[in-house]
Amino acid sequence: MQPINDSGIFWIPGTVTELSGRLDFDAIDGCKIELVGDFDDVQFDQSSVLIWGYIGSKRVTLRDCWKTRLQQPSRGVVESAYHVGGLFIGSHMSEDDNLFDRVLVKFGELGNWVGSSGIKYRVQEEDDDTSSIVSMSLDSMLEDEANFSRGCIRVFQGWSTKKVPNGSVLYQHSYIEIKYDSPATFQTITGDVVDIEQLISMCADVPLTMDLLKVFRDHANEPTAETSPSNGSLQVEYKASRIHHVEPTDKDRIPRYDRYLSYREIDGVDGMAKWLDVVPEFRRSLHALSGVRYMGKTYMENRLLNVISAAEGFHRNVYQVPETEQESHRQLIQTLLEAVPDEDSRDWINDKLAYAYEPSLKKRLMKLAGRSKRAIKVIIPDKYKWAHVVASARNEVTHVNSDVDTIDSEDMLYLHYSVFDVVRANMLLSLGVSIGLLESASDRYCFSWYKDRLRGTIDRLHARYSQRLRQASLC
Repeated sequence: MQPINDSGIFWIPGTVTELSGRLDFDAIDGCKIELVGDFDDVQFDQSSVLIWGYIGSKRVTLRDCWKTRLQQPSRGVVESAYHVGGLFIGSHMSEDDNLFDRVLVKFGELGNWVGSSGIKYRVQEEDDDTSSIVSMSLDSMLEDEANFSRGCIRVFQGWSTKKVPNGSVLYQHSYIEIKYDSPATFQTITGDVVDIEQLISMCADVPLTMDLLKVFRDHANEPTAETSPSNGSLQVEYKASRIHHVEPTDKDRIPRYDRYLSYREIDGVDGMAKWLDVVPEFRRSLHALSGVRYMGKTYMENRLLNVISAAEGFHRNVYQVPETEQESHRQLIQTLLEAVPDEDSRDWINDKLAYAYEPSLKKRLMKLAGRSKRAIKVIIPDKYKWAHVVASARNEVTHVNSDVDTIDSEDMLYLHYSVFDVVRANMLLSLGVSIGLLESASDRYCFSWYKDRLRGTIDRLHARYSQRLRQASLC
């Protein structure tokens, strides 16, 4: 997303106070406005406000704005600053103006992952074998489309040119467009975009950078000053801070990567359409998993606990305990509680047994590892030993005990990678990717690079935890 640092005029809808100021947006640091003056009746502890404005001739809508600074000198100019949660460029939108028909998004790494180009190179050797003729042609470009339960998704390519000394440079761009059968809320649209982004990140094994996000309303109810009078259409670009971002000028420095799965291997746009239908079942686990993989610097304890939480949540969502079994357990607990006269004892028993029907973390991990056995056997040949080590490591990190040796950061790193790979394989199986394809992909370097180090970690920690169990049994 291109940065913005422009002056403009800003006001709160429904008020008469217009303030001059500067709008500053950066994909990493987010968005803010600095104003000469301040809006009346906006307090620091107030809920967020909506601000409209102009930067040049462009209408802008600033949502979820919070006052962060107010400078009131005894003499001179009053100045204020607001943090902006999200920026819409192209329209003045109300809080309720939230329905759109389609979205267009461009990810910086999408073209590499799709792996398709409309430029064809041809080399023709001359008869004398001393020279050759190189020619290029622009053939048909990629345009794939598939339906999902709420609309359709399209992957296509476009071109742009840039003049340079003595010629022009031709650039190829790849886009994703999602069209909805009925108008969707902006929250739903951004949720779908994030789901597609995280699918591509899992397959390409790199974090994505978002260069563009535009939402469209193809048939507005009534043409207004912000819409075209010919057809009532509206297009708005959205900008907000990103957890991971690479400036467009730096993208040429990103090396080509060893993909875990390619666009074609997940069945292209058909796989992406199916993903939008299956992912709601485990969306929260997906977000937790992707956040762990591509977050910035953080403590390894947090990485390990978060990825294990994602694994536990995914298992709970996909392998739910039958309601009949839960009801039988509740009736059994009620029978036990009725036989205990002391209230404190009843509370203790209920606290300990209320969720006893839930499988342990070790059993959850073994279930996931068993389902994806062929896809992960390169890194985890023994699921029982691995599950025991991961569950014990989680307990050790959660229940800090100064009397025992602590697990080091390097071991936590490899365990965290292994849990990620197991959950990723299970999510892709839920998408319909074949276990045979995942098994063949497990030999790729991006997946198996740490296998020897992980096995060393598991053997060492398994010996340590087994010794503790033996010592505890002798006490």
